Amino acid sequence: MILQWMNTLNNEWLMVFDNADGSPDTVEEFIPPGNKGHILITSRNPEHKRVVSPSNSAEVLVMSEEIAVELLLKSCGLYESPEKYYQVATEICAKFHFLPLAIDQAGAYISAGKCNIYKYISVYERYRLKLMTNKKFQGASKYNKTVYGTWEISFQKIQEMANDEEDEESAMIAKYAIQLINMSAFLHHENIPDEMFERAAKYYGDHIKRSKNSLIPTFIPTMDKELFNFEEHNQWNEMQYRESIGLLLSFSLVKRTVDEAKFGFHPLVQTWCQDRLSLTDKNIWILSSRGILCSSISNEDSITQYLYQNSILQHIIQNLSHENLTNSMYYNDIFNILAEAMRMG
Repeated sequence: MILQWMNTLNNEWLMVFDNADGSPDTVEEFIPPGNKGHILITSRNPEHKRVVSPSNSAEVLVMSEEIAVELLLKSCGLYESPEKYYQVATEICAKFHFLPLAIDQAGAYISAGKCNIYKYISVYERYRLKLMTNKKFQGASKYNKTVYGTWEISFQKIQEMANDEEDEESAMIAKYAIQLINMSAFLHHENIPDEMFERAAKYYGDHIKRSKNSLIPTFIPTMDKELFNFEEHNQWNEMQYRESIGLLLSFSLVKRTVDEAKFGFHPLVQTWCQDRLSLTDKNIWILSSRGILCSSISNEDSITQYLYQNSILQHIIQNLSHENLTNSMYYNDIFNILAEAMRMG
C-alpha cells in the first residue's frame, strides 16, 4: 500500500537503502512501481548493480588525496590549519591507500590525544593490529565497526556458510573462498590470474612424475585437493572457482579486473588477511601459495610459457619476501622452479 501511495505523489522524494549488503532481491521488493522519485542504494555487494542501469551505478574504492586529507584533518580536529599539516596528513592517508574508514579511525586516535599527527605512522607501524581492531577509536562512522572488524564480520559470515551441513554445495564454495583468500594473502595484492589456478591443476601431476621426491605436495598441506582436482584428473574446477570469487566479491573482500581474468585486494584488506592468522597458519598459507605458483609453471619451452611466467613474477617476488617466516631455503627443488621462472621473467 505504501509503495503504491508513493507512486501517486507529485512531489519529488528520495528513498535510501544504506549498507544493503544482502541479496538484490531484498531491495527490489521495496522499490515503488513507476519512474517517479529517486532511490539511492549503498552496498558492498556488486550484484546490486542489476537493480539500476549501469550508467547509474558507481564503484567507490578510495578517496582522492585532497578529500582524504580533509577527512583526516577534520577527524583530528586540525582542519583550522590545513597547510601546516598537509604533508604529514598526505603521508598518513597514503599509508592507508586512501581508504576512508581507516583514515577516519586514525583521526579519532590522534584526536583522543594518544599521539600527535607527526608520530602516528611510527605508532601504526609498531602497533598496527591493535590500532586496526581497537573499538575505542572507530572514528565518526555510525556503523560502530573498526577497520579490521568490518572485514572480520564478512569473513565470519563466509565461515558460517562453510559450516552449513544442510547446503553442501554452498558450503564447499565457501570453504574454497576461505582457502583462496588465505593463500592469496601472500601473493602480490593486484592481478592474481585465474590462469594460475588452472595451470596449477593441469601441471601438478607433471611435477610429481618428474621427481618422486618433489616437495610440492608438502607446500599445499591444508588444501582439500578435491577443490582443484589435483593428481587424479588434472582438471580445474572452474565453476567452483568462479562461484567462490563471486562470494568474496559479494562481501567486497576482493575486486575483479575489467577483463574478468584476474582478482586482487585493497592493500589494507590483504594486510588484514595476514594479520588475522597465527604464525603457524601464516607459514602454512605462505607455503600453500608457493606450491600453487610452482605447480603452475610447466617445463615447456614456449612463448606462452615465457609470457605466463613474466605475468606472475610480481607474485613470486612477493611470496619469497616472506622467507623469514618459513625458513624454506632448504627446499631446493621449489626454489629452483621459482628461480628459473624469475630468470625467464
